[in-house]
Amino acid sequence: MEATFIQRISYAAIAVSLWLFVVLLFPAGRALAEVRHTTIPDSTVVSASGSYKPYFPDIVKAGNGDLVVVYYWSESHAGGNGKIMMKRSTDDGVSWSAAQTVTDTTYDDRDPSIAALSDGTLLVSWFTYSGGVIDVRVIRSTDNGATWGSTVTVGTNMAWAATSSKIIELSSGDLLIPLYGPAPGQGYQQTTVVRSTDQGATWPSTTETVMGYIQGIHMVEQAIAELEDGHIRGLIRVSSADNLGYEANSYDYGATWGTPVKLDKKIHAPELFRIPGTDRIFQAWSEFQYPGGGRPVVVKIGDLSDPWNGSASRLLYSNRLTSDMGYSSTVLLDDGRLFTVYYDAHKQILGGTYSKLGNWEGDFGTKMNLAGMYQSSAITVTADMQYSDPNNSATGPKGALDGSIAYGSAAFKNATATPTSPATFMIDLQGNHTIGTIGILLKLGYAETADVQISTDGINWDNVQMYTNASMNEVDYKYFDCGKTIRFVKVTVTASFGWAGLNEIQLFELAP
Repeated sequence: MEATFIQRISYAAIAVSLWLFVVLLFPAGRALAEVRHTTIPDSTVVSASGSYKPYFPDIVKAGNGDLVVVYYWSESHAGGNGKIMMKRSTDDGVSWSAAQTVTDTTYDDRDPSIAALSDGTLLVSWFTYSGGVIDVRVIRSTDNGATWGSTVTVGTNMAWAATSSKIIELSSGDLLIPLYGPAPGQGYQQTTVVRSTDQGATWPSTTETVMGYIQGIHMVEQAIAELEDGHIRGLIRVSSADNLGYEANSYDYGATWGTPVKLDKKIHAPELFRIPGTDRIFQAWSEFQYPGGGRPVVVKIGDLSDPWNGSASRLLYSNRLTSDMGYSSTVLLDDGRLFTVYYDAHKQILGGTYSKLGNWEGDFGTKMNLAGMYQSSAITVTADMQYSDPNNSATGPKGALDGSIAYGSAAFKNATATPTSPATFMIDLQGNHTIGTIGILLKLGYAETADVQISTDGINWDNVQMYTNASMNEVDYKYFDCGKTIRFVKVTVTASFGWAGLNEIQLFELAP
């Protein structure tokens, strides 16, 4: 049982100005940076301390403008001794306060989520565990999380219930909390919602409605959002033969639900919300059994009329060395940026990544066949990374272009790079191309410092990426909002642990 969450914006609260609409669609200024890295967080929210590590974050913007993150603080993924902690940021995620305990009962307190109501009240929900699930609880703050009141228990008709996604406030004024647990008299888990009509003071079991149940599979850890008045959509994680997720819809404020429909992605920990002032639906999840390894955070933008079949999904954060990661939660900042938090058990952190709508709904580009272009002399490479291994034909300049991330399939300089004696690798595309994405993998598994630059003339260079003492295990991508016109791309390694190396460079070209 893990934590999931979603950043939901109640449709009733969507009273946005034309200014916000313009900011979202046409952001300007360097503060609204493109996604800089898909393997390196922009912000470290929480790091491990002693034997304790952070898991399963959820984020919300409080009424005073602070960002508030809650998370499970435990010795392991399901440690048996966890508690719910909180941090806040007053500068949109750049820096974070000291940790504060939200709740620490005699049980294992798991999978927290946090919601902000229209009156400024914060509600944290979680479930307790002690050899089995005990109950789902909710605690309230009326002062932006400075203090927390007494807890209330959520009613259910199931033998037990857990939760891993935040409460949502409906346009009708009611609240819904998503639960999952065993269907009565059945061996499989189902998803339900329980309603509060008094702003979360009580959650009667008599209000519980089944959201999704299919015999033969477990339906768990759903996320819900009100997309229009009365229309609630949910994304559901399942455990089945193919592990493909489901969606479910209600058009009467959650009183009844349609038959769940299977999707084409293995979604864990989904989140979704409607971008204010638009008909665009932000959807993210941690993708189970991802072909590249790990359980990366993936984003997909859909349209209100057809939320799932919108743009292609795209990586937000990845670490192929672990599947104990992800469980993203996203908040919309006042300047139009999105800030997404997630956990990475291998790095033992909660991290955060900035993005904006254009990063997810534009043309991402088609991967250029640099290896083929190099072999046919359609491009040229100028580099001092010319080491040739007689026992490995993949070593050499072509190794950085071949699509392989194997250690030996790379370009090396048989000398340690230093600021005064760097190693360089430059590609001349023999003409201008418009690039939507650039991917870089420095020397696999070893720390290097490097700059990535682009140019149209080989004289004037723009810095587009920097790495500082980065130990990389997969290709790291940077997304450009509107594309970059380039002819030359250059990687300069200025510090390396051992010989300087470049494992992979990838370019994705936008259609003319």
